[in-house]
Amino acid sequence: MGQRAALYCQVSTTDQSCARQERDLLAFAAHSGYKVVGVFKETGSGVKLDRVERRKVMALAQARHIDAVPVTELSRWGRGTSSPLCAKGTENRLPISGFPEG
Repeated sequence: MGQRAALYCQVSTTDQSCARQERDLLAFAAHSGYKVVGVFKETGSGVKLDRVERRKVMALAQARHIDAVPVTELSRWGRGTSSPLCAKGTENRLPISGFPEG
């Protein structure tokens, strides 16, 4: 069985779309053999860590329902040095993997 992934898309403003991120992440997941558990899309500041869809992904990670969170770039998951890349209790287990956009 392939690894399970929650795909996470985030844009900052309502005039932006997650469509390209979603398309790129779905292609990446298919190419990499990930089983996609869900696609989580969010509009809001990347600085704020308390985001609804991000919390859903963190809950999946804490419950060990996913193995990875591919993002188009790490800033989609969170910005700043204080932003944790892994859910509490999943450190060193859950990769948050980014790849260059383009």
